[in-house]
Amino acid sequence: MDITSTSQAIQMVGFPIICVLGLAFFIYKIWQKMQENQDKLTMTLVEVNTTNRELSETNKELSETNRKLVEQFTNDLASIKEDMKDIKEAVSK
Repeated sequence: MDITSTSQAIQMVGFPIICVLGLAFFIYKIWQKMQENQDKLTMTLVEVNTTNRELSETNKELSETNRKLVEQFTNDLASIKEDMKDIKEAVSK
């Protein structure tokens, strides 16, 4: 739209109507941009949610593995203590 056509439109329809149309166009463009941003945020939230679930599952597995290892080390340590006790008794005799 060039200056002469804008000037003619203002003269024919009036300044308030042109302002309303201009603002309506502005609001429409902002609405489109907000929709694009909302779609991007929604996609990001879905990806983050999926990643969070995967990490929670991995953490659960690691926690269980660590629990089993601690239990095994505790049993091994008890066995070593018992062996050391037997060796100490054997050496003391």
